[in-house]
Amino acid sequence: MNKTAPKPQPVIVFDHIAKIYGTGGSKTHAVKNATFEIEPASFTVIVGPSGSGKSTILNLMGLLDQPTKGEYWLDGLKTADISSDNQRAILRRDKLGFVFQQFNLLSRASALQNVMMPGIYSRKKNRQERATYLLKEVGLSHRLHHRPNQMSGGEQQRVAIARSLINSPRILLADEPTGNLDSKTGKAILELLQELNRNGQTVVVITHDDSLADLAHKVIRVKDGVTS
Repeated sequence: MNKTAPKPQPVIVFDHIAKIYGTGGSKTHAVKNATFEIEPASFTVIVGPSGSGKSTILNLMGLLDQPTKGEYWLDGLKTADISSDNQRAILRRDKLGFVFQQFNLLSRASALQNVMMPGIYSRKKNRQERATYLLKEVGLSHRLHHRPNQMSGGEQQRVAIARSLINSPRILLADEPTGNLDSKTGKAILELLQELNRNGQTVVVITHDDSLADLAHKVIRVKDGVTS
């Protein structure tokens, strides 16, 4: 008798998460009762207008902030049980890769050096070999020794994506990854993220662009701090 395979454990679980800033009469409820799951190897789009609370959700998922209420589970770990900033930093380093709208590359470092940088902090072996491989995977084997000011915006974002993967993170968080790019280049970056996802990478894209919802396995909409 065939048995049904067990359902994979979600890599992200938000359980009635709220984030409140301020005290007394000046409280701001940035996120209200957010509840959702993100499955491994999925492509999830979190979409909402400016000021909707999606950036706060990104910061919470990325362990850059902590919820006021509710529970957040990251790859099976209850994050409320992580007591120190150092432990949170290690978990963030090992589990999460970040891609930002502004690229955040070191201006005086080459593409190869930029990609290697997070691997230095994790004491990862064969950093240069892996960074070279990742740059090849994102189509930049000919740009290894170029600095950011010698590359286009799309090339810089590809470097940033390669950098986010250096520590083999379980989850890739991309914050408006096409926001500073023209439509043709932005499409190429999204195709790259989709390719990474097809190869098993869990990808979460945070955006204000509702058209990106068509790419997703799951769409989480945020409005006035409420998810749906």
